[in-house]
Amino acid sequence: MKKIFSYLFTAFVFAAMTMSAQTSIYTPELVSPENEDTDQMPDVVLNWNAVTGGAGDITYECKLAMDAAFTDPVTFITEFTGVQCEYLLFGTEYFWKVRATDSINTSYWSETWSFITFDDVTCWKPNNESDDQMPDVLIKWRNKVGGNKITGLTYFDVQTDTSETFDSPLSNIFSIDASLFQLNAQMLNFGTLYYWRVRARHDLDESEWSPEYFSFTTIYAVELEKPLNGTDGLGLDVYTQWDEISGIVNYIVQVDDDPAFGSPEIFYPDTNSAYIDMFTFGNTYNWRVCAAHLYDTSGWSEVWTFETINGVLLTSPEDGMVNIIRLPVLEWEEILGITEYQLQYNTTPDFTDPVADELILAGTHEFQVVYILNEGQEYFWRARAIHGIDTSAWGEVWSFTVVSGAGINDDLFSRSNINVYPNPSSGKIFLDINANQSFNIKYSIIDLLGQVFIKNKINLNQGTNSEEILLNELPNGIYILRLEKDGSFYNKKFVIDR
Repeated sequence: MKKIFSYLFTAFVFAAMTMSAQTSIYTPELVSPENEDTDQMPDVVLNWNAVTGGAGDITYECKLAMDAAFTDPVTFITEFTGVQCEYLLFGTEYFWKVRATDSINTSYWSETWSFITFDDVTCWKPNNESDDQMPDVLIKWRNKVGGNKITGLTYFDVQTDTSETFDSPLSNIFSIDASLFQLNAQMLNFGTLYYWRVRARHDLDESEWSPEYFSFTTIYAVELEKPLNGTDGLGLDVYTQWDEISGIVNYIVQVDDDPAFGSPEIFYPDTNSAYIDMFTFGNTYNWRVCAAHLYDTSGWSEVWTFETINGVLLTSPEDGMVNIIRLPVLEWEEILGITEYQLQYNTTPDFTDPVADELILAGTHEFQVVYILNEGQEYFWRARAIHGIDTSAWGEVWSFTVVSGAGINDDLFSRSNINVYPNPSSGKIFLDINANQSFNIKYSIIDLLGQVFIKNKINLNQGTNSEEILLNELPNGIYILRLEKDGSFYNKKFVIDR
């Protein structure tokens, strides 16, 4: 009886020691991805909780396989509580488990968990069935699948085609670095319906194409902006503008006085605007624009028209005004793209023998009368524009009547208080004014033909004032310095002689 008891006691102790050896290191608990998770990345990180052991450092053995029996597993040995996978196949179910070991003992295997990698990418922009897209339309796709950021790839492939079966001769596949989630298409045909889809790719596998492909239609034609259709009264240098189209090489602009564009002038700007200066006075012109790149040309825009001006529009003094000073400034609306203006004024409206017949270079649209007009005299004046061999019609004839003189107002200007020097000048003059009060005056530099070269203002303080006037841009000749304040004038001739 004693022998039987001794044997049972020994067996119990041995079993207890064996059980103690088996449970001295705990079994790891899996953390993520959670069991049966989907839409995992090819570089998913497998995580588990750390365990403690009785002897030495802990290492972990993780097995990953494509079947629950682990017939052909990949094994990871690590000291960390996680491993990062690489190049897992798309749309594939994987199984994994972990166990821990120290220098003596090894834990049981954890539970076996599974996850499935993602298998397609979702199209995003432009919105499905969008219209008027550019030839270099920006194509975007979602950067997440099921809430997970897409990682672990080498490239995205984007396929465009004019056929929804993606098998036409115009099919193209563009490969984009995996860090990007967008693509600028290149030189798509104008006015064409395109379909597109995207897939993910790495060195060992490629995903399925997007399950829902998108479509868009490229822009067909340019839309004109300015000048508005039917605009009249334009100068000979016309600024044209139209809506911009990106992803092209240049635009083609045609202008013709023939609505059928039988012999148009053609321009090739690379921006969405152009100054055009081949016009003549008083004509109606038709214009249109298309866009082009290396592989296609858009349709023509609508045909718009504009009309060039055929006469100068006077502005000041207004027609029929009286009490005009004896040295007035005659002003008119500027016309772009011309060479010069011709201005006449006379004491009769027939202009058979005008008092003045002046040519004023383009760039200014006013004329300073330099010879004192007769008091109480009615004057008639008109102007026209000249460009090369083309001349506009004379504009409307206006009149004004002179009343007040243009002499010196002793309260404002006194010859003894004004000094202009040096005279002759080699490139600048000084104007000294001794003012009896503070006020502002205007000054201008004009030639004997009345063309104004410099206009400015001076703020005078009570006492002595000095102003330097630079004349470096003016050629040698005789000029007039004119001071003006409230209709009173002071004129001083000087010479530039370098």
